[in-house]
Amino acid sequence: MLSVFFFACLSRYDKCGCLFCLGICRLEVFDHSKFDKWVEKGIAPAIAPSLKLYQKVIDLGYKVILLTGRRENHRVITVENLRNAGFHNWDKLILR
Repeated sequence: MLSVFFFACLSRYDKCGCLFCLGICRLEVFDHSKFDKWVEKGIAPAIAPSLKLYQKVIDLGYKVILLTGRRENHRVITVENLRNAGFHNWDKLILR
């Protein structure tokens, strides 16, 4: 979707068995330029549990406010990407 998830080991031990320690996830320096180029492609898929939660919140009649780390100059592509990914109604979209 339009989220970035960071995995971190919460254990004090070197090899606790979490995704980070197992080497499945790794720590990388965030590259804004690379991220911006990816955003501009408009191909971010919905994360299934996020879309399911969104649909449940809509069905219950709550207002939806979406918050993203994307830049304001990516508003148009972000809105298009959200709609293509299944997010059709929201009350507010807050960008960086």
